Order: sequence, then structure tokens, then C-alpha cells
Amino acid sequence: MIKKIGILMFILAVACWIAIPILPFMPISNAIRLTLVPTLIVVAEIFFWSGTAIFGKEIVRKFSKYLNPLNWFKKNDPENAENPEND
Repeated sequence: MIKKIGILMFILAVACWIAIPILPFMPISNAIRLTLVPTLIVVAEIFFWSGTAIFGKEIVRKFSKYLNPLNWFKKNDPENAENPEND
């Protein structure tokens, strides 16, 4: 049950981030748009970090490894693939 809640939080975070670029094309006033964008950003971050807190330290470590720009262009080394503690 807890994992389902964590997955739901990630899905809601992604939905909030997807809604932000869609807002300019919605038939709503600019004042509402100016309120919704920062609200959606804050809500998305709350959902994301709540989901990561539920999933635990292992998931956060894997995800942060993908987000680290230093790792983006590294080639996969077969020696490190066998021994993940070298990271």
C-alpha cells in the first residue's frame, strides 16, 4: 500500500509539471495563470519529495545519480557494473 502511495505521488508531481506549459493555452485570465504556475511548482516539488521519502534512500540515490550532470556523458565501465560499491 505504501509503494502505491509513493507511485501516486510521483504521478501527481509529473502531472503538475506537465500542466505548467499547458497553462498559456488555457482560456483563463492572466492573474489566475500567474497564481497557478508557482503553486503548481511548489505542489509538484512537495509531491516529488514526499514520494522519494516514502520510497527510501536507495531510490533517491539512484535518481540523483541520473540527474548528476557529471554522469551524463560517462561511458559504462564493465568493471563498475559488477561492483556497484565503487560509485
